[in-house]
Amino acid sequence: MRYSKSLLLVSTCGLVFLGCAHKSGADLDKFSQNYYTQQHQKADALSKELIAKDKKQRDASLWNLENGVNAFMAGNYKDSLNTLDKANKTFDTNWKNMEKGLAKVGAATFGSATNVPYEGHMYEWTLTNYYMALDYAFMDKFNEARVEFNRTVDRQRRIKEAYAKQIAKVNAEMEKAKKKDGNKAQGMEKSMKGLDQELSKRYSSLEQFKAYDGFINVLTNL
Repeated sequence: MRYSKSLLLVSTCGLVFLGCAHKSGADLDKFSQNYYTQQHQKADALSKELIAKDKKQRDASLWNLENGVNAFMAGNYKDSLNTLDKANKTFDTNWKNMEKGLAKVGAATFGSATNVPYEGHMYEWTLTNYYMALDYAFMDKFNEARVEFNRTVDRQRRIKEAYAKQIAKVNAEMEKAKKKDGNKAQGMEKSMKGLDQELSKRYSSLEQFKAYDGFINVLTNL
């Protein structure tokens, strides 16, 4: 299987990533501004500075991912690989927590935003491999790139299964509630419809959970 560098470059143009800021959304906003204005050196310095300041490495995985993607866009493929590998190992360790997070919306939402480590979102787990594959491809190491692309596809499969499992669980609970008490089931549906509004009122940090403008998840088509 051969890869066209021009095709790979086009595939990355619309691909950007999401992050949640535990202490302040200002850091992500500043990083995003530098990233999108192609001031990659400034974005690199900022992310490394934040990692260095994070003594307990609570958000290191987030900033390693951000830094790795930025390094790729700057053409620093070796640096990108090294940084993404660090994020990748953390996401591997936190996979079970990410899976559990589907049922509880996410620890950083309901817990103390300043004390909960950033464990990552499931699709970020796949992004590490996706960009590592691109790094290898642009370094003409196509065998290594193929391995990372295959890992990306496998992780997409596992994420799909995790979501399908959770959706099936919720549907089963709804059907059980309908059979047991129709009024209660209706109440549950109303509660779910008002969930976003209620969360916004109670947790101001939710405003920091947002995708970058123009987000396209090209991984869904792999």
